[in-house]
Amino acid sequence: MYKINSSQFNYTYRNRIHFPYSISLLVAHTKTNKNLSSKFQFKKTFVFRDEQKLDQYIEECRNSDILLCSCYVWNWEITTYLAKKVKEINPNCLIVFGGPQAPLIIDGFFDKYPYVDIIVHGEGELILENLLTEFLGNKDFSKVKGISTKELTTEPQDRIKDFDSFPSPYLTDTVWDLVDNMDGFQWIVSWETNRGCPYQCTFCDWGSATATKMRKWSEDRLYKEIEWFAKNKIPYIDCCDANFGIYRDRDLEITKKLTEEKSKTGFPETFRTNWAKVSSEKIIPLAKELQSVDLLNAVTLSLQSLDQNTLKIIKRSNLKFDTFSSLTSSFKDAGIPTYTELIMGLPGETLDTFKKGLETALGDEDLGAILLYNCGLLPNAPMNYPEYREKYKLKSIRSPVFL
Repeated sequence: MYKINSSQFNYTYRNRIHFPYSISLLVAHTKTNKNLSSKFQFKKTFVFRDEQKLDQYIEECRNSDILLCSCYVWNWEITTYLAKKVKEINPNCLIVFGGPQAPLIIDGFFDKYPYVDIIVHGEGELILENLLTEFLGNKDFSKVKGISTKELTTEPQDRIKDFDSFPSPYLTDTVWDLVDNMDGFQWIVSWETNRGCPYQCTFCDWGSATATKMRKWSEDRLYKEIEWFAKNKIPYIDCCDANFGIYRDRDLEITKKLTEEKSKTGFPETFRTNWAKVSSEKIIPLAKELQSVDLLNAVTLSLQSLDQNTLKIIKRSNLKFDTFSSLTSSFKDAGIPTYTELIMGLPGETLDTFKKGLETALGDEDLGAILLYNCGLLPNAPMNYPEYREKYKLKSIRSPVFL
C-alpha cells in the first residue's frame, strides 16, 4: 500500500477553517478506481498553518510515497516550505503541485523549486488518476496529459464535461475522511454549482477557466449537497462560482433550497458568493430570497475601473455609469445592500483617472460601500503573460503571503 499525503493550507477565521475541497474532489474520484483505491492510502490533509503542526506534517511525510500540494496565492509560501523540507528528509517522495498558483508558464520554475517533481495544469481529477496509474507501472509520466516535469510538458488534458459522473466529496463524506474533526472548530465548505467564466478580464484567473464555456452540476446533486450541509451543521458556504445568478431561474431555485434548509435546521448560517459580473435587476429576486432568512450580506455591482482606456486594456466591459446608478437605486428601493470594487494600479490607469473614478463612485448615494484592492499579478492570469507585461510596461513587487 502506497502512502499519499496532501496539503491544502488555509487560514482560520476565528474558529472556522475550510475543508480541503480540491484535494477531496481528487480523492473521491480516485477511490472510484478499484485498482488505485486498493493500492494507495490517502492520509489526512494538512490544513492548519501553525508552526507546531507544520513540524508534525513534515515528519509525517518521512515515509510518504507521494505528497500532493493544492496551491493558492494564500498558501504558496507555506506550501513550498513544506515541500522543500519533505524532500530533504525523504528524497524519494514524489512531490506534485497543482491548483491556481501552479504556473502554466514554467520557465525557470524547476530551477527555483527543484524539490517539486510534477506540476499539474488545470482540473486534476483525471490527471491524478492517470498519474497514479502510471506510478504503479513504468513511471513514464510522458504518457500523462496535463503535466510538466523537469524534462517535459505534455499536451493539455481535456476539461471535464460531465461533472455528475464524478462523486461529490460531501455526499461521500470524503471531506470528513481527510480532516480531524477537532473540538472547537467549525468547517467551511467550498461549493461549486458551475465552473468556468465567459469573460476575459486580464487580471483574473478563475482556475485557468476564464473565457471558457461554463459547465454546471445537476440541480438534484446540488440540492442533496445543501441537505448534507444542513445535516452536518455547516455554518458557512463559500460558493466558488464566478458568476452566481448568471443562470437566473436555476440559481433562484438553488437559493430557495438554501432558504428552505436554513428555515428548517438553522444551517447554513452564512452564504457567500461571487455575483454575476454583469448584474441587473434580475438578481433582486435571488437576493431577496437569501435575505429572507438572513443569508445575504450584500450584492456586488462590479466596476474595477471607470476609465475607458483601462477597461479596454483589461478587456472589461462595464455598464454605463448612469445605468449603474439606476441599478444601485433599484437595489436600494428593494432593500438590498450593494457594494462595488475598484482596483488600484491597473494598466492604463493613472493617479488622476483613478481618483476621478473613485470620486464618481463616491457620488452614488445609493451605493452601500466601495472596496479598494491592489492589482495583483496571478501566475496564470493573462495580465502576467510576458508579452502583456512587456506591452504595458508592468512593474511588480513580490509580496509573499505567509503566516
